[in-house]
Amino acid sequence: MKTVTPTPRARRRKQPPDHHAEYGAALVAQLPFGGGTTPERPVSLVEPSSWAPARAERLRDVERATRRALPSVLDRLVGLAPRFAVVAG
Repeated sequence: MKTVTPTPRARRRKQPPDHHAEYGAALVAQLPFGGGTTPERPVSLVEPSSWAPARAERLRDVERATRRALPSVLDRLVGLAPRFAVVAG
């Protein structure tokens, strides 16, 4: 799950967000997860549905591929924010 703002690690490395452009503050404030979320929050939203049980699975292969594409060894060592997908059923 990605946020619309760079992660703290990306900000420290002065790395721009990995999407098309920054969103305005007014728009981000209106988004349900505009400030980011934990994996537990989307899971708790899916659990009451008929798809339950829901769980968050870490996308380690995606993280690994993204990390390999980073430009420097230091970036690869510092790593990325974890990526998750909600899986149900």
